[in-house]
Amino acid sequence: MLGSAGRLVNPENIAEFAAAISHLLAHPEYCRQLGQAGYERSRKMFDWGVTAENWMTLLDDTVRSGSYAPSS
Repeated sequence: MLGSAGRLVNPENIAEFAAAISHLLAHPEYCRQLGQAGYERSRKMFDWGVTAENWMTLLDDTVRSGSYAPSS
């Protein structure tokens, strides 16, 4: 799910966590790439236009499916 926007590590595995931090500290260009990818991912995922469009699609689908019955 993170794709190129992050690196998953087990936070309870101290050695793995330390190795990931060491790798980031030793590779500033990789850090920059992760930061840029995370920024772009958040812009796409949390854009209000995208959110509104997703809500409209959900509402349209709900009404079309008959799952929604307005109260009188």
